[in-house]
Amino acid sequence: MTMRARALAGLFLLTPVLASVPVLAQAPAQALVLPSIAATPDSALIGLARRYQDAGDTATASAAIRKSLGAPGLSEAELATRLAAAIAVTMNHGTPEGLAAAERLAVRLDHLSDAVTAQKIAGHQHLLADYRALDNDEQIFTHASRILRLVPALNSAERQQAADAIASAYSSLARVAGDRAQTPHALSILHEGIAASPDLPSVVTELTTVLARYEQVGHPGAPIDAQYWFNAPAGTTQFTPGGAVTLVEFTAHWCGPCRKSYPAIDRLQHKYGTHGLQTLFATITYGFFKDRQKLTAAQEAAADSAYYLTEHALPVRVAVYDAHPGGDTTIHMPNETNYKVGGIPQIVLLDRAGVVRMIVVGWDPASEQHLSAMLDTLFAEPSSPAKTTRGQ
Repeated sequence: MTMRARALAGLFLLTPVLASVPVLAQAPAQALVLPSIAATPDSALIGLARRYQDAGDTATASAAIRKSLGAPGLSEAELATRLAAAIAVTMNHGTPEGLAAAERLAVRLDHLSDAVTAQKIAGHQHLLADYRALDNDEQIFTHASRILRLVPALNSAERQQAADAIASAYSSLARVAGDRAQTPHALSILHEGIAASPDLPSVVTELTTVLARYEQVGHPGAPIDAQYWFNAPAGTTQFTPGGAVTLVEFTAHWCGPCRKSYPAIDRLQHKYGTHGLQTLFATITYGFFKDRQKLTAAQEAAADSAYYLTEHALPVRVAVYDAHPGGDTTIHMPNETNYKVGGIPQIVLLDRAGVVRMIVVGWDPASEQHLSAMLDTLFAEPSSPAKTTRGQ
């Protein structure tokens, strides 16, 4: 499954439907016998570019895009539609070159008139989705903000068509604020989005879900339950927040962005461990581990233990919840449900009173700095802090 296919709200899904399917090497374009650019109508060139891009032939894909965009007699609407589609192709799975080329196309699209605002939003939505998957908060903020500035120019029908982009923009801005421990601002953004979208029920539904996540800040955290515990006291079945500053990361062995966080989590635990920080990784079973399929819960939990504690040498507790107890085909993940986890990684900081103080979604390069700043705050507080004000 590609990064873009897994992206939901900018992060990796909790249940990777295709995560256990081996990724096959892409065949060269010649082996696929793709049509030539010359033999393809101008109107179909962007689709052809996608096929060449997927086959790894970026040069031919770029040539097809250039010819499509340079076709004579294009109306502004036709050009805008092609530019938006070309952005999706050119991003090239998040490579720096592809993203830079897509940004240039977005600038060209933005220079067109307000009559093609819907296409402009589509172009920025493509970029926003990739930057969310890449956990680039700076660019998430840029493209989410651009979408919301464009929305007032839409008519009613266009608003309906842009509902996904509008919801993504508001939730993305809230995510950036939350990642920076600016929870009141995140809540304000979400309330604004809900109030501005009475005609878009899907937007209200999505933003209400995200709102519930950040409304946890300032309230006691839920216990973490699991059948399998590692690097924890013998007989552990539950972790109840309180008594120590705690960092909880919801993660999975297959999650790429989660892996990016591990070196920083290791540094934070070593830096603040002497002050009393405890770190807990919470995950569920998926029935596989790397290329090993059809594992029992016990087998996968043991693999998880080796993965986190030996392969990554992390000084953390690991809690593995059996997502299919007794062979139940329904997925059970009460910890993720209690903490409103929509995707991973999600990191929750709790103070000594067991109160949620910060929620980080995804892993941006600046996340370590923001978490460290909040940890400084938490350890500067008295051991028995006064009642925490909601949103701090």
